[in-house]
Formats: sequence, structure tokens, C-alpha cells
Amino acid sequence: MAGEMAATTRSLQLNVRMDGELKKSGDRVLRLAGYSPSEAVRQLWGVAVQYASEPESLTRLLSAGQASPDMRPSQNPTLLKLRQGRELMAQARRELGIEGEVSKHEESYDDMREAYLYERLEERGLA
Repeated sequence: MAGEMAATTRSLQLNVRMDGELKKSGDRVLRLAGYSPSEAVRQLWGVAVQYASEPESLTRLLSAGQASPDMRPSQNPTLLKLRQGRELMAQARRELGIEGEVSKHEESYDDMREAYLYERLEERGLA
């Protein structure tokens, strides 16, 4: 019976339009989580199927992934401190005459922000 199902199952292509920065940032976080964009979409569809009998729960789950006001750097003390720390490091490097690329151990603000957001998703059980 499994062979019959495989023979009748057809692979389809899904095209999605989204903001370029959202795609770039999302791809980076998905890579950190070990997913390709295609794998993540397949997982999302699998979750949707699991919630078929309770669409309100699926709505809550997906809404939880939207950036809330406390996730905006301009309003989140933790993200503001990360940005300030990065700026202090850059200032110190300039004042000390340290040139060259940022150390591989120093993450960019965007990378730190994404890691922070990913941790928040993990805390909520969404990652």
C-alpha cells in the first residue's frame, strides 16, 4: 500500500513573494537551525496538517512567530545593550588603532540579534 501511495504522490513547486531582507535574515536563521528554506516550508505544512482539527491553535502558533514590540531593537533593552556593546567595541578598535576584519569570535549585530530572536523562539517552543 505504501508503494501505491508513493506512486500517486506528486511533488509540487511553491513560489512565495516576500521582502528580500526577511528572506536573507530568515535563511540565515534557518541555516543555524539546520534547515533549508524548502525543508522549513515542508515542516510548516506538516505542522498545519497536525493542527487540521484545531485551526485556532495553528493561528496562535503562527501569530506567536511575528515580531512583537519587545523584539524591536529600538524598544528592547537587551537588544539595545547588544548594539551599544558593538558600537563600544568599534570605537575602542578605532581609538587603539586596531585595523582589519572583526575577529571571527565577534559576531555582527545582525547575527547576535538573530541568535537572540532564535533563542526567544526556542523559549516559546517554536524552534
